Amino acid sequence: MNISSDTVRVATTKDGERFLVQQIDLDRDVVHCWPEVEGYKGDRDVRVDGSVAIPRHEVAFSEHAASKALWDTLFEQTRSQRQPELLAGDLIAVKTASQAKFVKAPKASARHPRLSCPCCGAPMRLRTLRTGANFYGCGSWNETRCNVRWTPRDGWNLCGTSLEGSALHGSEREPK
Repeated sequence: MNISSDTVRVATTKDGERFLVQQIDLDRDVVHCWPEVEGYKGDRDVRVDGSVAIPRHEVAFSEHAASKALWDTLFEQTRSQRQPELLAGDLIAVKTASQAKFVKAPKASARHPRLSCPCCGAPMRLRTLRTGANFYGCGSWNETRCNVRWTPRDGWNLCGTSLEGSALHGSEREPK
C-alpha cells in the first residue's frame, strides 16, 4: 500500500493495540482495520496483511503523520504477535535504518543444511569463529558485510546487522 496523504488514521483499542484504519462502516457501526504491518520502506511504502472488523465503540481514533516512527511502532506490535513463528525459526524480522520486513526462514535439507541468506539470497557458508565454534554465515559477507548467522542450536541471528539505510544489499529478492 502506498500512502498518498501526509496523515493516516489509527484506531486504538482499550487494551492499547493500534491498527491502521481501512474504513469506517457507519451502517454496521464497525471499523475495518489492517491488523498487521508486515513491513515498510521509508515513509510512504507500507505492507499490511489481513483485515479485522472492530465495533466502533471499542476504539479511539487519532490522526498520525505517515512516518517511519509510526510504521516502526506498528511493525514491533506485529513482531510481538508473531513471536511464536519467530521463536520457531520459521520467520525472520529484518530491520534496517529505513525499512523493515518479515521473511520466511530458509529451510535446511535433512542431508546437508544448504541455506540461503534471508537478506540477499546468497548461499550460506560454513565458517569458524576464533573460539572454534562453527556457524553458517552469509556467503556474500566479503562484499556486503552481511552479518547473518545460522547454527542448528541457536537458529537465525542477525548479529546487529547494519545495512546503513540502503535496500537489503541492493536486492529485494526473497530467500530461496
